[in-house]
Amino acid sequence: MKSKQNPPPPPLRMLLIDEKSYLSHLDRQGFRDKGIIVYTADNETHAQQHLNSKSIDVITINMDFNHNQGMHIFKFLYDRSPTQNYLWVATSVHLNSTTETKILSLGAQLVIHLPISKDFLIKKVRAALGGEVRQQQRLNITGTVTICCDTNTIHTTLQEISTTGLLVGNIHEICAKIPPLVKLIIHPIGLSRPLHLMGKLARVSPCEQFLAFKFHDPTPDQRTQIDYLITQSQSRYHQILQQSI
Repeated sequence: MKSKQNPPPPPLRMLLIDEKSYLSHLDRQGFRDKGIIVYTADNETHAQQHLNSKSIDVITINMDFNHNQGMHIFKFLYDRSPTQNYLWVATSVHLNSTTETKILSLGAQLVIHLPISKDFLIKKVRAALGGEVRQQQRLNITGTVTICCDTNTIHTTLQEISTTGLLVGNIHEICAKIPPLVKLIIHPIGLSRPLHLMGKLARVSPCEQFLAFKFHDPTPDQRTQIDYLITQSQSRYHQILQQSI
């Protein structure tokens, strides 16, 4: 009796922002054979159309193309997108410690020095995703968040967290009182000490049910703490999943 084989995981969908001629039909098929569907764009308008009409997991931007317009496009998209929905990847031929720091400060989660092979790019992307479908990068975590504004302190519930930001429950009357940049004190259950980060209000959900904050210039130590929290939460998720099978 043949054992049932697990179905293959759903394909990852990557938006590649580069010269249109960069990716040939053969390259596209090579990515598809490895479980990645690639869409291409060579300007911010075309890229935004893809994001509005397709389910994208990974955004990869060549920071060098079109006289370094990649940097401008990255910032344009990052400031206008629900950033925690995507893995943000930046590639560049001209990488050094200064440019890498600048790219990371824009919000990139993975910076790759070109040239590299297609297989290596896929390996790096999958490693950054932790071998999971992108939804596991944005985790439901129980806890509370204290929002420290100029004149008052607001306490609300933690709904989701990712490497780039978080989602909190909203109190309708305080939405208009939150300044653009605030201090966030995150108290997730399971972490002994709270996380202290600065955050920018990025999005208010319809009916003001949730508020999304993007982390503002986290330090390397703060990034490590966020990664640790997500890793620990993923472990708990898998333990619960295994117990339910």
